[in-house]
Amino acid sequence: MDIFRVVESILTKMCSVIDQDWELGGKLKNDLICIKEEMGMMNASIEQWEGNIQGPVQQQWVHQLQDLAYDIEDFIDGHRIGPQEPNHFMPRAARMIFGTDRRPQQVLDVKILKERVAILQKWQQTFGSTQAVGGAGNGSPPSGGFGGCEADEQLVGIDNAKRELLSLLSAAESQPDQQNKLKVISILGSNGIGKTTLARRVYDEGDIVEQFHRRAWVASWACEDSASLLKEIVRQLTSEEDGAQGSTSSTEQAGGAGAPNVRNLRQDVAAHLQSHRYLIVIDDLKKVKVWSDIASAFPENNKGSRVIVTTSILSIATTCAYGSWVYKMQCLQKDDSENLFWNEVFKGANRIRTPDLDRGSVTIIDKCDGLPLALVSAAKYLNCKRHALSGSECKKVGLNLGNHLASEGSFFKEIKRVLAECYDSLPDHGHRMCLLSISMFPRGHRIRRKSLLRRWLAEGLVVSQIQLNEEDAEDRFKEFIDRNIIEAVDIGNELEAKHWRVHGVMLEFISHKSISDNFITFIGNDRSTMSSNGQLLKTQQLQRKWKFLVRSLTIRNSSVPNLKEYKSLRVLDLEECNGIDQRVVKNHICELLFLKYLSLRGTGVRLIPSKIKRLRYLETLDLRETEVEMLPLEVLKLPRLAHLFGSKLEMPQELSNDADLDLQRFFQHESELQVLAGFVMEDNKAFVHVIRHMSKLKKVKIWRKANAAPAKDLTEHLVVCIQRRLQGSRPLESLSIDFGDLSIDFLGDLAPPCALESLKLRGAMSSLPAFFTSPENQLRELHLWSTGLSGEALSALQNLPYLVYLTLKEDRRGFWSDTFAVQSGGFPSLRRLRFQAAMLPKVVFEQGSMPDLADLHLLCPEICSSIFFYRSFDMPRNLRLGVWHIENLVSLNDVVLHHSASEQQLTAWKDAASAHKNRPNVRRQPQ
Repeated sequence: MDIFRVVESILTKMCSVIDQDWELGGKLKNDLICIKEEMGMMNASIEQWEGNIQGPVQQQWVHQLQDLAYDIEDFIDGHRIGPQEPNHFMPRAARMIFGTDRRPQQVLDVKILKERVAILQKWQQTFGSTQAVGGAGNGSPPSGGFGGCEADEQLVGIDNAKRELLSLLSAAESQPDQQNKLKVISILGSNGIGKTTLARRVYDEGDIVEQFHRRAWVASWACEDSASLLKEIVRQLTSEEDGAQGSTSSTEQAGGAGAPNVRNLRQDVAAHLQSHRYLIVIDDLKKVKVWSDIASAFPENNKGSRVIVTTSILSIATTCAYGSWVYKMQCLQKDDSENLFWNEVFKGANRIRTPDLDRGSVTIIDKCDGLPLALVSAAKYLNCKRHALSGSECKKVGLNLGNHLASEGSFFKEIKRVLAECYDSLPDHGHRMCLLSISMFPRGHRIRRKSLLRRWLAEGLVVSQIQLNEEDAEDRFKEFIDRNIIEAVDIGNELEAKHWRVHGVMLEFISHKSISDNFITFIGNDRSTMSSNGQLLKTQQLQRKWKFLVRSLTIRNSSVPNLKEYKSLRVLDLEECNGIDQRVVKNHICELLFLKYLSLRGTGVRLIPSKIKRLRYLETLDLRETEVEMLPLEVLKLPRLAHLFGSKLEMPQELSNDADLDLQRFFQHESELQVLAGFVMEDNKAFVHVIRHMSKLKKVKIWRKANAAPAKDLTEHLVVCIQRRLQGSRPLESLSIDFGDLSIDFLGDLAPPCALESLKLRGAMSSLPAFFTSPENQLRELHLWSTGLSGEALSALQNLPYLVYLTLKEDRRGFWSDTFAVQSGGFPSLRRLRFQAAMLPKVVFEQGSMPDLADLHLLCPEICSSIFFYRSFDMPRNLRLGVWHIENLVSLNDVVLHHSASEQQLTAWKDAASAHKNRPNVRRQPQ
């Protein structure tokens, strides 16, 4: 069980209590120090094991340590949440007389905790404090050939990918100076998707064998280090030259076993390749350092040579193929998945698919999620029963797929190895725990990235040096992206997408592991709920056994239990649950005194009671898509609240006059509020006062609910407040203003400099505000919606030096009846440009414009009306695309068209992309 971060989080809390809490007596403080030191030593042992828990005794010890850590956290939080009174003689004597002194019980509790620590220490000595750490090699070899389905000659759905890769190998550059240059092609995809199979099919293609005079295939997992990898390349090249297996290079002959260093080996490889057109394949590369060691061994000899690297890690793919091509493999579509599955199931049998079998296999197909290795593994298991196979047997395998992935059976051995390697290779215990926590979401659930990061912080899965800092959690999330464990659901730049999903097979694997490690318990739906010893538990048993220990509770599509019984809850997610009303919030939720994260999103809650002030630890409160209209002042006065979300909520009336000095001081010096999103600017100044005084605010979203424009004095006050927060030591980082169809020209009164990094505006404009185009502007992200400005006017945004993401969403004719032209040097930092309108305006990219643009989104069902007199392919290519000179976008990688784009328009774009030096991916947006 990966509990390293749990213990580390509790140790951080203990240090804070010991250093800062004046109420602790001397003996109590000394006992806590002793517990902290002993727990620290045991945590060091866990870190040494690197997650390799071996044997049932050690597994049980880890479970007991986890329970102890949580009980210590409960003690610390319970101590903090009690009344904080002066520890002088008279108050202390009064508490003793009236029986309210908590110290005797605290001393007893700490004594019991010390005894439990001592027992675990003694227990640890029975199996030793260290464990052997797994090898640091590049990975374990697949079992047989190229691993599982990788060697299967009947693999389906790979023909299109093969054609595209062959075209990359033979591609001629459109630029004369790029003709015959060396290119590195990275094949990127999750483990088990068929990267090796694709590379091998291309490598063995007859035309490729003839075109490339020197070839070598090296499996990096079979090489101990960079030197052994280079040796293998030399061995294959020498064998090819001599026509005899087993020949050795001159370097090896001169140096003896292991003598040549990496530098000499690189020179040796280069010498073999310099005069020939060559093709080198490095299969399953997992360490970027290996590439940095070997890259210079492949000479630029102007003969059109190619290097192919297969990897499951995005950062390695982009590093290897810098300036070249990254080919991202996609999972199989449903038809191909079914064909692959049934071909393998019926291999050696004279049977056909029946409606009963098709219905029974639905769960298997869905959970395998188009991953070839998973489909083949399940199919081989069923192949043994092929002569008497029924739909019910298929359904049973689908429902228990997670158990099969954890079993020792030979049929699932390879997919289990692949998934376990992906999990075990994560950098540390903290990453593994965060990944396990994602298993709480059902298959197909769209995971909100920001909400997940805040949950990790609330649960203590991420221990940040800075309180409520999301950067550490963001780094964990990016690691999962890099390793192809999770994938974006939204279109566009993956690092900025809002919604994500876990691949079906990986979700099954981590769900089963979470259950077996007592990390997560599932109740209901189609997920089997097992105890740590493998026994199936009923819902009633789970509730009775665990409700006092549960720290995170997520409920989906179910009735809500008696929440008061879950006293230890830190995270409560009730999104879209029925039966949540003011009574539940007041009588149940407000009794959960340790709560840090509360989501009532999409529930029927209409009113938040003032009793919510009891939740002194609450950090995140999500009221979006509820019927709550008025926010009580008690919410804003919560001492640890950092993230507050609503749907057009009104500020408390008590804030209208700005006369409460105590409240001002609280907002300025004690409030932790950083995000205030989804609130209405009414005709009072309550919201203005909040923006002015809350010194730690970073993100603000403002709505205008009324149909009439706000009074001039109100917008003047708003501008003054925003102006103050655009500068200074603690400026706003993100501002969103949504006035619908009303004018937002009052923003023209804002003056530079502007420290905002993100700005989202919806409302009518007569011109761009002056501070938009100031060279002092720090904007990185800009969204403009329904401004009514022309394409020419919006072209002035190209002078923003730091802008990385730009979205232009327009529903007025003035936008698409004009030209959006980007001149040389325009948008120097832009990475993503998105147009979203009824029609695409004429878009022109001059040479030298947008040198860093990678993503171009043209989410417009039609192109500008001025070219409607052309029909089909009679129109010039630029007109068919709606864009002029995409060849000038030197970093372009991805083009997304509107989901209604015709086949002709899609074909025109793909033709244009094939002539582009980067060969960008072209696709329709998902509906």
